[in-house]
Amino acid sequence: MTAKKISSRDSVTILLAGLTLIIMILALVSMVNYYQFLPALARFEVRLSSMDWRLVDQNTNTPTLEITSANFTMMNPTSYNGLKMELFSTSLDITAQGTIIPQGSLPYQLVTFPLDPGKQITLSLRAFNATPTAANLANHSNPNLQFAFYPRFTVGTFLDKAGTLELTYQCTSTGGPQLCQQSAITLRTSGLPSGGGGGA
Repeated sequence: MTAKKISSRDSVTILLAGLTLIIMILALVSMVNYYQFLPALARFEVRLSSMDWRLVDQNTNTPTLEITSANFTMMNPTSYNGLKMELFSTSLDITAQGTIIPQGSLPYQLVTFPLDPGKQITLSLRAFNATPTAANLANHSNPNLQFAFYPRFTVGTFLDKAGTLELTYQCTSTGGPQLCQQSAITLRTSGLPSGGGGGA
């Protein structure tokens, strides 16, 4: 009877020790995952891979500055897994004759792509017209224009229950490809940004 009781106690002890070991391993994996997480986000590569624009009706009082295309690429150059793209949006400033003309936020795109290591994602803006103020100044300073895009990427992570993670960049170009600089990593608790919606 005593031997059976000792055996039962030993079984419970072994079971508890096993559960404790599993919890410790899971905690260690989570801790390693967390310490790889922030450096991976900081190393994300975003580029304005191509951009084209044109001035229409230059010889009239109502010229049009059309951004015919703007393509961004994003790549995870690290070995970190478990991230996915969920939303892409950007705002734009145009500088002409030393004057910065804000163009506001462009319609965001709901997207779902896994950000696997080494995988490159391309996101494209639809053609759109700049404001009349930008077009008029551009008409007098062409081709000396500067375009500053501020792309924002909402990324799905293990922090989704706590809030929405957003990566913000700045891409300044006169019309050609440009490597973007990361300006912020932000955890937001609000919903989707305003500015309209669109498909990828």
